[in-house]
Amino acid sequence: MCYRRPRYPFCCEVNVARDVKIIVEQYPDGFVAYPVGLRSIIVGQGDTRAEAIADVTSAIQFHVETFGIK
Repeated sequence: MCYRRPRYPFCCEVNVARDVKIIVEQYPDGFVAYPVGLRSIIVGQGDTRAEAIADVTSAIQFHVETFGIK
């Protein structure tokens, strides 16, 4: 997993059949993560960045296994 700091607050890439960029945003009550480039609504959340990334990664894997990458 690599970490970069473009114009988004935090982003990383994970390998789920292909690289998917994940945006992680921090809010007062936790973190929200979502992938860029997938044509569906996939969102993860958690109290920490790691929890949000794990949650959205799990959701992406489920989506890919169920529907394929679109």
